[in-house]
Amino acid sequence: MKLKVSDAAEWIEHELSGYPAGAEIPSYREISGKPRYFNPYHGWVPLIFGDPETQEKASKRKTRQPISEIMDILARSEKGGGAMFSYPAAVVADLGKHFDLEVPDAGMEVSLPSLAGILDEVRTRILDWAMKLEAVGVRGDGMSFSTKDQEKAAGVHINIGSIGSMVGAIGPIAAGATVNVTGQVTQGQIELLLSLARQVQALSDRMDLSVEAAKEMVEAARALEEEAKRSPPDAGRIRLLLNGMKGVASNALGNLVSSGVLEMIQRISL
Repeated sequence: MKLKVSDAAEWIEHELSGYPAGAEIPSYREISGKPRYFNPYHGWVPLIFGDPETQEKASKRKTRQPISEIMDILARSEKGGGAMFSYPAAVVADLGKHFDLEVPDAGMEVSLPSLAGILDEVRTRILDWAMKLEAVGVRGDGMSFSTKDQEKAAGVHINIGSIGSMVGAIGPIAAGATVNVTGQVTQGQIELLLSLARQVQALSDRMDLSVEAAKEMVEAARALEEEAKRSPPDAGRIRLLLNGMKGVASNALGNLVSSGVLEMIQRISL
């Protein structure tokens, strides 16, 4: 029996299959870029409008593509480059009439970090949801969940809208923020490290790791927890443990939970 969480199921379906016409697209899927049109003789050239408002509208759009397509674009694009998102055919036709030019194609050149930000948001939300389910005791038995699990899950939601920070089992971390581990570890850093270690131990079986890799991840997380409890903690050992955990998690990038854990580890500046 599946968990009856309709809002989460719909969101996951849209992320996997793409957002159909009429579906509300989350704010984190808005991307920005540089308007361009294809010149048969000079290739892609800048598209300049006469007024700032139109220029701004042409520089933003929300993408409906499945998350797999976005991942594929990132994988195929050169590091530091961009990707071209074509405007709808009707818009391209209107542009040709407006500029009195032959416009076979037009679109928006989007930076790769802008697309990568969509993946980060999706991974963060799924990991946050998984942690919240774990916190209320929803574990399931294989692929099945009891009626009690379903009742607990009904009160746990994925935050699909715009967020400025993630507040969950690992405490508040502002989007894009880092936690600097220097010579002296602060109390706030200790709390974050402890929470990270405990969550990794709780979710290790969902990270799509081999038996040995999962064991290694759990052992590193336990060692991190022990070190964070020392007075004072050894910042150098913490760096080594986090680097080891990052290396293990990197072997399962296709798994959303592993990717989310990896992102959190990477936010702790060494």
